[in-house]
Amino acid sequence: IKLVELEAPQRLAQPWRVHTAYYVENSAPNLQTEWLNHPSAAEILADQIRQVFMDSGAQSRHMVMAMPPQAVTHKILNFPAQLPASAIEVQLRLTLENHVPFPVDEIQFDFQCLGLDDANPEQQRVLLAACRKHDRLAYENLLNMAGLTPAVLEHETFAWQNIAHLPGNEL
Repeated sequence: IKLVELEAPQRLAQPWRVHTAYYVENSAPNLQTEWLNHPSAAEILADQIRQVFMDSGAQSRHMVMAMPPQAVTHKILNFPAQLPASAIEVQLRLTLENHVPFPVDEIQFDFQCLGLDDANPEQQRVLLAACRKHDRLAYENLLNMAGLTPAVLEHETFAWQNIAHLPGNEL
């Protein structure tokens, strides 16, 4: 269980900074996979999350929770460079079944435009990320059980990458 609390900038031009960083090795590693299917394991993990929050001294109860890589699928796609984000979203909705290994009615997705493709500047690269709706709800419920408020759920790798690029990072 890892907890990182960010400190908001005092002025608009200043960057966010890492305020609190806290890590506890999970005493029962199988909880990371079992809690989704076993309510008693979910309660134990929620208790551990609550304890990490209290021990860390973090102030905000609004959490960004990182979903493990096995719970999220992602893919980089190319779209015409001039296509706006709203049109990309429409295209993704129409072709989603071609890009994700889950039934379309069971998923939640998001995307981010990454910029022009270096090999073909007439194309833009778009990162598509998707997870099962029931997994997203399970992670939200886990935070709620711990007495915390889910604000954002994102892929674990991307969450750590975002934190690693913060000025003043001491992780």
